[in-house]
Amino acid sequence: IKSTLRRDIEALMPEPEAGLLSGILLGLGHTLSSSLADAFRATGLSHIIVISGFNISLVAQAVMTNGRRWLHRWAAVIASILAVVLYTVLVGPSAPVLRATLMGGLFALAPLVGRRSHPLTSLAAASLVMSASNPFILWSVSFQLSFAATVALLVVEPVLARHVHSWAVRWACSDRPTPWMQALREILLTTWAAQMVTLPILW
Repeated sequence: IKSTLRRDIEALMPEPEAGLLSGILLGLGHTLSSSLADAFRATGLSHIIVISGFNISLVAQAVMTNGRRWLHRWAAVIASILAVVLYTVLVGPSAPVLRATLMGGLFALAPLVGRRSHPLTSLAAASLVMSASNPFILWSVSFQLSFAATVALLVVEPVLARHVHSWAVRWACSDRPTPWMQALREILLTTWAAQMVTLPILW
């Protein structure tokens, strides 16, 4: 299936766009030319072509949103989890993919069993399951980067956002978030947070 999808992408798009889409959609990083792959690494943007939580959330939300139109809520959740599992099998169960799959499954199940979804708890549970099944995964750089980046987005980025918001309120004399403030958070703060926490591992 992956090979068929790759051939379809290469038939529809030129290079290097086809290689980039194959990496983002199917996790095929080796489809990029060596110069482009080196450029992604040099600029710290290799995470763009790594299958992770963003991909998993897109699959889960797409199936959940469409499933609720025709299915019971429980059935939509189960269909969403099955879709995520199938996508995980398709792209390969790397550390970032497994982490995102476990977190996504817990996030989807929590409301149905009367619990609030809590991202840090889901991250801890995913870490526990993965390290219990394979303790050597703790020495995997992809495992370390995936969890560090997730912690950065869950813990560090909100702290940065609060500081930027308080500064912007004092500067603009308004307590209402402006569009540029929201854009600043989405474009810059998430990247800064992830870079700060993962930089020691990269070094």
